[in-house]
Amino acid sequence: MECLHLDNMTKESNIKLYPLKNFYIVTDIKKHKVIKKKLLEYFSLMPDNKHGKISKTDWKLLDSQKKYKDYFLKKIRPYYDKLSKKIGFKKWGWKIHSIWFQIYNNKTNDTHGWHNHQGCNWSNVYFIHLPNNSLKTQLFDKVKNKPIKNIKVKEGQLLTFPANMMHRSPVNNTNDKKIIISFNSDILIETDKE
Repeated sequence: MECLHLDNMTKESNIKLYPLKNFYIVTDIKKHKVIKKKLLEYFSLMPDNKHGKISKTDWKLLDSQKKYKDYFLKKIRPYYDKLSKKIGFKKWGWKIHSIWFQIYNNKTNDTHGWHNHQGCNWSNVYFIHLPNNSLKTQLFDKVKNKPIKNIKVKEGQLLTFPANMMHRSPVNNTNDKKIIISFNSDILIETDKE
């Protein structure tokens, strides 16, 4: 197995990167148009809070202020149950730590730079409105030191990937907004197998 040295480390540090196969998960959410309409109604009632280069988000609000949360979790619960069971072993379950929505305005070239999510196993993005494939979330392959731009996901799907993986929302220079819900989760995996 080939190993790679981190660019910003000295040879004396003995830190090496080894390739490891991993995966991301795409889940089709049925009745997306109905869910989308309801979520957009909820978002229209939310305050216009900006964060960085994101035009509207509730990232800093308390969960109790996120009126769409219960509705959304009820809609995705059956899908997340199946997802958890698929990647789990003998026992499985899941827990959501935090949830927020983001609207990337095309008029202000909104974007969200490279980052990862801490304190959880999985990051999740539900694509509520994705008018252009160029706006799909990009993951970063640290071993190859380049973005993975060809994630196979579209509007109405939930993208789930390891939370430590760097990812970004590219600059929105299209003629429409991009709207997502993101949430952090843990999937319990226990097994008696050795």
